[in-house]
Amino acid sequence: LDVLTLGEHLAMRGEKDEVGGDDYLVELLSNTPSSANTEAYAHIVMERAQQRHWLAVLTQAREKFLQVTCPDPVAAAEALLATLEAKHGKARFVSLRDTLKAEVARMEHQHDNPGITGLQTGYHNIDHRLGGLQNGELLIVGARPSMGKTAYALNVMRQVALQKMVGSVLVYSLEMTGGALAQRLIAAQAKIKKDLLRSAKVFDHAESAARLFPAVQALVDLDLHICDQPGVTVREIRSMALGERRRRPVRLVVIDYLGLIEHEGRERSTADQIAEVTRTLKRLARELGCPVMLLCQLNREVDQRANKRPVLRDLRDSGAIEQDADVVQFLYRDEYYNPDKTQHPGQVEVITAKCREGEIGTDYLTWQGQYQLMESNSIYDKAAEPAWDY
Repeated sequence: LDVLTLGEHLAMRGEKDEVGGDDYLVELLSNTPSSANTEAYAHIVMERAQQRHWLAVLTQAREKFLQVTCPDPVAAAEALLATLEAKHGKARFVSLRDTLKAEVARMEHQHDNPGITGLQTGYHNIDHRLGGLQNGELLIVGARPSMGKTAYALNVMRQVALQKMVGSVLVYSLEMTGGALAQRLIAAQAKIKKDLLRSAKVFDHAESAARLFPAVQALVDLDLHICDQPGVTVREIRSMALGERRRRPVRLVVIDYLGLIEHEGRERSTADQIAEVTRTLKRLARELGCPVMLLCQLNREVDQRANKRPVLRDLRDSGAIEQDADVVQFLYRDEYYNPDKTQHPGQVEVITAKCREGEIGTDYLTWQGQYQLMESNSIYDKAAEPAWDY
């Protein structure tokens, strides 16, 4: 269809002059979109649709602040914004050709630059076993109480933050206050007894006091942020982390611990609630492009066995924990169970029971409980020859 064929058709029907004649037909043609620009027109439609959706969501977010029944309007608004990111993200298919090229380039770079590819924990054997903490992975650290899982996580995040790479370390402390975590960080950094910090008697001990201020100075400028609000939901954790990512990159997320995350929809079973938590945190690791470390308590059945070293089935309440995790580590201290008979006093076993991209096995750290500090064990920890259990 063009001006000539349409004009001829209208002339045969005696309607050409009624519609405005040739002048109108030419004007009509000039105002008609061209099929050659269909893609550009489609982008305009999509942009307008996205803008309408943004306006609708922002209106919903505004209404949250006006609802007296909404307990946390800020978290609710951030959650709504997160849905926009998911809906209007840049998800796309990538050809196998491009994927293979990128993987070969990665291997070539790794060959030319051997070493740890992920975030370094400061523990050589563990770094060699895992290749460092890998971006986009969910790491589960499980233990019975008093095994030192919080101390382990704090030492890892302290070492990561001290590397002073670009990006934040986010810590959700659902059990301890920010002040208690700060005490532990200072104790580990300065090797000052935690009791001296808690009672403020550190100033009565000249040697400890001399180590206090250099340790605080080393920690004060770290890009490390603590949320010690109890009873947060996994949705709020995700919303806060994505909100932080909009301001700056995020390098590591630590959550202490799984059992204290508030569940929504209490009519569901505990297993389903935990599955939602681990699934959401695994997705969060992918969205942030950083490791997420989640601490969890183990079943009491561990204490009833002769061999009290944890295994995967000891993960509490849900098989989804093992399923969603990329790495599962357990902590075990023989000294805790056998204080008079142990042959390994002051030793922590870090049992890697699952590792998608590496080897499972046991590594060893030295436990200094008075400082809340775990250090590499010189007997077992040789960077040139890792003590891996195959």
